[in-house]
Amino acid sequence: MIRHALKLMWNRKHHNLLILCELMGAFLVLMILWIAGIAAHGRWQQPVGFEAENLWTLTGAGPEDAAPPAGTGQRLLAAAREHPQVEGAGLMYFPLYTQSGMRISNTEDGRFLLAEHIPASPGVGSVLGLELVEGRFFDERDRSGASPPVVINRALADRYFGRGAPVLDQTLRFGETSHRVLGVVETFRKGGELVLEEPVFFSPLWPDSELRFGLAALALRMRPGTDEAAQEELVMRLRAEMPSWNFDITRVADQRQHHLQERAAPLVAGAVVAVFLLAMVGLGLTGVLWQNISKRTQEIGLRRAQGATAADIRFQIGLELSVLTAVSIVLASVLAAQLPILGIVEVETSVALRAFVLSSAILILISAVCGLYPGWLAARIQPAQALHRQ
Repeated sequence: MIRHALKLMWNRKHHNLLILCELMGAFLVLMILWIAGIAAHGRWQQPVGFEAENLWTLTGAGPEDAAPPAGTGQRLLAAAREHPQVEGAGLMYFPLYTQSGMRISNTEDGRFLLAEHIPASPGVGSVLGLELVEGRFFDERDRSGASPPVVINRALADRYFGRGAPVLDQTLRFGETSHRVLGVVETFRKGGELVLEEPVFFSPLWPDSELRFGLAALALRMRPGTDEAAQEELVMRLRAEMPSWNFDITRVADQRQHHLQERAAPLVAGAVVAVFLLAMVGLGLTGVLWQNISKRTQEIGLRRAQGATAADIRFQIGLELSVLTAVSIVLASVLAAQLPILGIVEVETSVALRAFVLSSAILILISAVCGLYPGWLAARIQPAQALHRQ
């Protein structure tokens, strides 16, 4: 029966071409959305490596025509720590939940490795709630070492030294500087829950040294229940200490909310477009099938005259549509499989398989629903109608 359906589909290839293209387009759109959604869900379930609750970010910028003097960071930290609601404060460039950052490459042994470099003051690890799995965070004891100490994440350790290789006290070279690995954190995603983890290393930003770029960012661990009034008090305190600077303070929880909305917006927009596209494909599919049924009155009437029941006719129409849907899924899958092979996109095999199964199931369900009414119309055709068309 399937062989017969394939033969009928081939004989009517010009009529089925439009349906085939619509189904292939719908399948590709569904695949892209499912891949993006499954990947985002997987990232969401992974830890970010820091504790956002009761964490605030304070950013400051000095005059553009004057570099901040040495010790500016120390003054900022001292002024922030004097506030009674501040449990801990640390200085770092590039706040959490931002895409701004500094990336450095390594090209040793002919390999290329890109890592995010985060200068941070001693104590930032405890303020952010970083989970050290090996070693410790740098402090004043490491200031006089021959090689600057760094704390790296597990992703960088595995890619640079190899999975399972010893890491502590090893030399890490990026740019023109050799660093000594002092500690390893399990994970750290500065960009938030919906961002892929990248290799990261923290290097010392000594508070009494000169701040680069004329910018500063403080991570503040606040006491639970701190209200909005504390924000104004902190900003006023810092402005009194440094009148020429502009300050802004935000809750990391608010930054997280903005990050999630920003990252989820393309997925939501894509889902809305997909719903309208599938609705158009469904309506078009129903219309084309309806038109094809009206042109096959003689063929269907002849089958009825030979003893085929209404259920047999509905089964035939459903089988033809199922075969057409299966062919479109196969062709679209072959086309989609070329993208990772050509290096245009990167996707894990497990994610692609789950997206394939879900997309196929949705497309089969849509085609089955769209074939109900045309199948019912075909089952109503009587042999006399075929004679009438002669």
